[in-house]
Amino acid sequence: MNEALQAISEILAELTPEDRAALAAMVGKAPSPVAIVGIGCRFPGGADNPERFWEFLRAGTDAVREVPRERWNVDDYYDPDPQAPGKMVTRYGTFLDEVDRFDAPFFEISGREAQSMDPQQRLLLQVGWEALESAGLPPDGLKGRAVGVFVGSCLHDYEILAQRRGLERFDAHSVTGGMSSVLAGRLSHFLGLHGPSLTVDTACSSSLVALHLACQSLRGGESDVALAAGVNLLLAPESMVMLSRLGALSPDGRCKSFDIRANGFARGEGCGVVVLKRLPDALAAEDRIFAVIRGSAVNHDGRSTGLAAPNAQAQKAVITEALGNAGVRPEQVGYIEAHGTGTPLGDPIEVDALKELFASRKDGSTCGLGSVKTNLGHLEAAAGIAGIIKVALSLQHEAIPPHLHLTELNPRIQLSGSPFSIPASVQPWKRAGVPRIAGVSSFGLSGTNAHVVMEEAPVREQRPVSVGRRAHLLTLSAKSSASLRELARQYAALLGAPGGAALADVARSTHLGRSLLSHRLAVVAEGREEAQEALSAFAEGKPSRTVVAGEASASQRPRVAFLFTGELAPLTAAGRTLDETEPVYRAAVERCAQLLGPALGASVTQALIGRGALEHASIAQPALFIMQYALAELWASFGVRPEGVLGYGAGELAAACVSGVLSLEDALRLAAERGRLLQALPEAGEAAAQVRFSPPRCVFASTVTGAVAAPGVVAHADYWRRQAGEPVRFQQALEALRGAGFDTFVELGRQPALIGLGRKCLPTAEAVTWVASLKPEREEARGILEGLGELVARGVQVELSGLHRGERGPRIPLPTYPFAKERYWLEEAAAAQGPHRQSAPGTGLLGTRRELAGDVVCFEASWKGAGIPFAKEHRFDGGPALPSAAQLVRVHLAAAQVTGSERVELQRVRLQAPFAVTDPPGELQSQLLLTPAKDGYAFEIASARTPGGDMPPAWTRQASGTLSFPRGAPGLAPAIATDGNEGARLGTEQVSAQLRTWGHEPGRRLESVWSNGREAVAQLRAGGDGTGWDPLLLETSLLAAAFVNAPAEDRAFFPGEIARLVFGKVAVPGELLTCTVRRVADATVDVWLTDGQGQTRLEARGVRLEWMAREQLPSSLRTRAGESVYEVSWSPASPPQQVEATACSWLLFADEGGVADTLAAHICSTPSASVVRVRPGDAFSEGPGGFRVRPGEAADYARLLEALRGAGGPPLTRVVHLWALDSREKGGALGDEASRVSWPVVALVQALAKANASARVHVVTRGAQAVHAGELPTPAQAALWGLGRVVADELASLWGGMLDLEAPGTPADAERLYQAVLGGSWPQGAALRGGGWHTPRLVRAAAGHGEPVTFRRDASYLLTGGAGALGRAVARWMADQGARCLVLAGRSDGSREVLALEQELAARGVRVVLERVDVARREEVQALLSRMEAQLPPLRGVVHAAGVLEDALLVNQDPSAFERVLAPKVAGAVHLDALTRQRPLDFFVSFSSIAALLGNAGQGAYAAANAFLDAFAATQRARGLPALTVSWGTWQVGMASAASATRKHWLQAMAPELGVNVLGRLMGSGRAWALGMSADWSCYEDGNAVRGLLLEDLTRGGLAKPAPAPAPQVQSPVASVSTEPPLVSALRQVAAARHEEFVLDHVSRIVRTVLLLDDAIPVSPTRRLDELGLDSLLAVDLVNALRAETGLPLPVTLPMEHPNTAAIARYIHRSLEASAAT
Repeated sequence: MNEALQAISEILAELTPEDRAALAAMVGKAPSPVAIVGIGCRFPGGADNPERFWEFLRAGTDAVREVPRERWNVDDYYDPDPQAPGKMVTRYGTFLDEVDRFDAPFFEISGREAQSMDPQQRLLLQVGWEALESAGLPPDGLKGRAVGVFVGSCLHDYEILAQRRGLERFDAHSVTGGMSSVLAGRLSHFLGLHGPSLTVDTACSSSLVALHLACQSLRGGESDVALAAGVNLLLAPESMVMLSRLGALSPDGRCKSFDIRANGFARGEGCGVVVLKRLPDALAAEDRIFAVIRGSAVNHDGRSTGLAAPNAQAQKAVITEALGNAGVRPEQVGYIEAHGTGTPLGDPIEVDALKELFASRKDGSTCGLGSVKTNLGHLEAAAGIAGIIKVALSLQHEAIPPHLHLTELNPRIQLSGSPFSIPASVQPWKRAGVPRIAGVSSFGLSGTNAHVVMEEAPVREQRPVSVGRRAHLLTLSAKSSASLRELARQYAALLGAPGGAALADVARSTHLGRSLLSHRLAVVAEGREEAQEALSAFAEGKPSRTVVAGEASASQRPRVAFLFTGELAPLTAAGRTLDETEPVYRAAVERCAQLLGPALGASVTQALIGRGALEHASIAQPALFIMQYALAELWASFGVRPEGVLGYGAGELAAACVSGVLSLEDALRLAAERGRLLQALPEAGEAAAQVRFSPPRCVFASTVTGAVAAPGVVAHADYWRRQAGEPVRFQQALEALRGAGFDTFVELGRQPALIGLGRKCLPTAEAVTWVASLKPEREEARGILEGLGELVARGVQVELSGLHRGERGPRIPLPTYPFAKERYWLEEAAAAQGPHRQSAPGTGLLGTRRELAGDVVCFEASWKGAGIPFAKEHRFDGGPALPSAAQLVRVHLAAAQVTGSERVELQRVRLQAPFAVTDPPGELQSQLLLTPAKDGYAFEIASARTPGGDMPPAWTRQASGTLSFPRGAPGLAPAIATDGNEGARLGTEQVSAQLRTWGHEPGRRLESVWSNGREAVAQLRAGGDGTGWDPLLLETSLLAAAFVNAPAEDRAFFPGEIARLVFGKVAVPGELLTCTVRRVADATVDVWLTDGQGQTRLEARGVRLEWMAREQLPSSLRTRAGESVYEVSWSPASPPQQVEATACSWLLFADEGGVADTLAAHICSTPSASVVRVRPGDAFSEGPGGFRVRPGEAADYARLLEALRGAGGPPLTRVVHLWALDSREKGGALGDEASRVSWPVVALVQALAKANASARVHVVTRGAQAVHAGELPTPAQAALWGLGRVVADELASLWGGMLDLEAPGTPADAERLYQAVLGGSWPQGAALRGGGWHTPRLVRAAAGHGEPVTFRRDASYLLTGGAGALGRAVARWMADQGARCLVLAGRSDGSREVLALEQELAARGVRVVLERVDVARREEVQALLSRMEAQLPPLRGVVHAAGVLEDALLVNQDPSAFERVLAPKVAGAVHLDALTRQRPLDFFVSFSSIAALLGNAGQGAYAAANAFLDAFAATQRARGLPALTVSWGTWQVGMASAASATRKHWLQAMAPELGVNVLGRLMGSGRAWALGMSADWSCYEDGNAVRGLLLEDLTRGGLAKPAPAPAPQVQSPVASVSTEPPLVSALRQVAAARHEEFVLDHVSRIVRTVLLLDDAIPVSPTRRLDELGLDSLLAVDLVNALRAETGLPLPVTLPMEHPNTAAIARYIHRSLEASAAT
């Protein structure tokens, strides 16, 4: 043993066991360091980037302020008494500004989805992007890489705001918008990252734990780059109230860490993101390194004095472990960023743990101690990352910022004798001989502790290399023109700052660290000042000769062609710089010179730089080639490679070389030979015979032929023999390139000779870009940079990193992206349910005022019974009602209170019918919302009755519009003579009687009316109490409009729209006024109210009356159980005659029973028709009898279609699928049969859609539908009908329809089938019965509703899916009806809501048993029933409500997901039926969905599963079982809320109390199937052909009709259309030349509406819609809207196949033209 080892051994012998363990941990576990290479942050006090945050810290800033009014009204919640219930003890916190603002288009998120997104998600997206920019990592370069995202988050206040709106306001985006896991997932999704992505919630330590996990992921090789983050926003008062009850908050809102006054913490907001790399990787990439993470650790308090109480030993342990992991001793640590919340208990415990740990420090050195919470407050989940960023900046700036609010140490904290000192001012922390080290602590309320050990960044020698260029290219880009201007302004400020970075460093840092986005600019300048002036001019919208800007289109990428000139122009004085400044150019020249040989090579090289003569062709010809070849190589180094080439004369040699026709060696030899023998053309041609040619790698436009050359033409010696002597056909060749789609031409020559000629050849060409490589008036290097900038701006894909190869220099901080700030908020939350209900709403007409976010004002009112304003005097539809005009008076009162002005003008007013107040009884709530808008406010009023139980109120909008403040009084009323004989006068009684026939009894305000049918004059008497406008006076004034607009038939009405309403002086009670009415259009009038002096008190323009049939009045339309039940009625129909195409092909998926073979014989009787048969097989094959495919393999169907295309022959026009005829629906395999029958149809339509086939698909079943009484449907085949409804919705152009043959079959079936398919499409399906075809219609069930059921007290009832919201509603109802033992079965454990229901019902004596069961598994169902039999009363009923939603368009569907949706409904029903069949059940009820009948895009599997259930109940009934299936519409709760066609506004959400009432009556009706839903047929609009036909009897006239008796007449299977689609009608008013433009405008408006895009933001019609936030759900909405506007059967895949607005508009325009032509 040598002396060194002996010494070490002696030292080790003296160590204690603890010290030896710590040393072993350090030596054995020291992990590789991790570098922080990027920082993004948003902290209060304007600290929105690292630079501002450091200034904020250095200045000792305190960001605490009072809770902003836009969060909540702190006055409503503040109470200094900590015991006050529902109150908070503080008014303060730290808050970010504009958390409601977001740049949704940048992140390709629709406005609609952005509104549903938690602002924490939005904030994280933006700060995450900024962090990557800080790191110099272009986000597009991370796509597909192993980049991890680790986010700390713990509270989600936005979800509280969303819940206040009511459950009916949730949409599909509410799920992803509110889930905590999506915080990390959305960032990974947007950036396309493939590393781990997770959200961490350990309360206050969340973000530091996230950082720890990120470092582990890097060290373990799981991630190559990682983002660690924390985010926290305070949006609702609930959590503040809860923390007040915990005693955690400081009443004065300050974190006074370590101070004697410490009394809790201040809550704060913020977001921080750090970008991490392994240190060796960061050093190799020459990244800017802020700091290094040496080690970290995480532990838990374990069993301490309380869950929320700190544990000193655990804190000491986690710091010890972190130091050990880092290989650091305590005495090396120079600063500790403490948790330091400022609580009198927590601070001393933390300091004592630190003192004990650092007690071994004997060298006398000091260690700083501080907490960023004294500046920012406690950022909770983001607190740890805020500390990390503070320490990283402190290490970078070599200073420790001051710790605030320390006046006197907490007496329980003793720092004497310890190394710790608390900095009261900025303390220097300079680099020294040993690295500076710091520690950061975060201790979570959950008991999870974390500590991170940080070290200064390693010192690296900066070796800036002088860039040879005098001029520099700088490119900037953004996703909008406004953001690009702002970015230019910020860069101008950077370049204009005194002592700022060099332009070369700014350009290099930008090009290497930023992604190229769609809106671009490029500037070439020789220095900072020139660039700063150019960018400032651009930002201000001024012209600049050095700036070029443009927009890149993702869908229309420029096609670049190189033009090679035929002559070498003389070198100008500005030349010679390319050879000096561009190494790539110089290397290419030198390589060519070597190939030419010493003598010729040297002469050519000297000539190129102006030191030799070019007069001799022997020099000029190779020099021309070499210059062009070197320029092409230089362009290639910038990422610019041609897709096409064109050479003029001698330039065609360079074109041939660049395109790969000639090798460099051969091209040089030909160029030299051409020069030597320029006058001896035959000999030059002979030289070509010795050359080896290859086909061109790109488009080659030949100036010999004047066309795009075929590969074999130019790759032949004959071509080059001709080339030397043929005339140059430049114009024809250029036109050929343009015709091939080329729009960007780059000339390779010393001056732009071909560009000038090209502009003359293509004088009318639009959108063509001409770029010169070199310009005679420019220095060569500057000229090519300007050309590169032009290409960048025009959207050419380039590699700007090529500009900086070989350069070294600092990565400098640059301006981050200037995100747009558009407001996205749950704006309707206040109108729907208001803010957190703290005090009782007012009972007057206006109600209690509340201030909401963004200066929004809400007035809440609540009335009961006789307290409802004016209900005693005003009646509508036979009962008391709140007058419609009362809502307008409320707006007037609100405006007067908010603004102090009683002169108010309302515009664009929308009103609903008067609100009936008597049935059902209960409290009536109403909320009025005033939202600031341009020149005034927008208003909205929503009302609801408070339902019983815990159900949310169902809110309906009563009024909306805008208000402003007019300068003048209402306009004068017209003078109308009433003394002639033309009109008629009605007295008081006559007026009242007439108003009653119209549904109104508005109180005795209207005394007389004179009318001539066009004008009316009425006398009114004002009432009220004189404190404001009398609502009944206003109501009666508007009702007087009916006397010039009444229809002949008996109808009711209400004022529905008012274009403009101006309030003047309020009328005094008892005052007599004159109401003047003048008709201005059909159902539209103007109204004036004047006093005895002729002064106008009120002016209403554009009053439009909404007339309705009496049957539509609320008393008739109030949803009752009997009116919510529907059934299917079948009527005779015949196919329309259609002439067969002259040549066509049929594809038959043939059955084994012979129907397909007979059908084929009928088809072949037409000479022009051909038939191909396809049968199931074990592998894909083709034989004499046709094809065989594997039924479930989508690839086989694609091969089949490809084989048909390859065989030629007539086009495929019809596909008939008959495999379902072979279905064997017997025994326990019935559930499997449904999937086996359905999936092949999905695979087929997938293949047809992806192949853009134009054939119509008909699917044939037998006995799948019960058309006549007594028929028994086949459930597995019935599932196909549900699937078919969705195919019709998604792929309308492919769908021919379902055709059901009678069981048993007849020999004539095939012939009738042939005629039906030949006749055209049957979108809604048809059934062959008794030799004739029948089509279905949905009708209201005429009779058969039983009385509500009651349940046995001595029985058990099983509810599958019972844990869901719908199941819970049914369970509660069953308990109300007498059930005393309920078993709720589901696949998951009991949720909080289920446990609450269990407790609620237990208190009522009802036993609730929760069972975790997958009903798709027979063995689990069997086990459940066995347990029930052993432990519970006898089972007497089953409600099968289990289901899974996994929506996907059919083209994206896969068999496993399809089966997952089918299994719980189909297999679950089969198992339950089989295992309960021998039990004496009173009922077996299955819950289905109207999707099975009406379809719903994205729900093919769900519709198939439900269609199975619809038919299955009939088979159960046939076996004598009490089975019932109910196909539900939308409910206000549960899966039926999400699963049905919820985006169809005519389909109304059914309240749970109504739903269970319908269920009870149906259970006693003896039916096997019925459909239960609430619908408003009067507002039916739907572009889906199937639904239009199925609902035709219900939607004509807006009335639901009872089931008709069987009629002998024959109906057409195609619904009649009484009016043209809106777009078709509008086009008739537009000149044909403008049709395409008009359609584009129309489609653009629809896209904006669906995606909720701000009209002020310009959106290119060629921008991809998915970049604007279009997802599969919104795609369905968009297609439905377009169908309604166009009347076209547009496929749901339209936005995928035509991915931008312009492409969709072209498709629609062509389709409309084709439709008009036929």
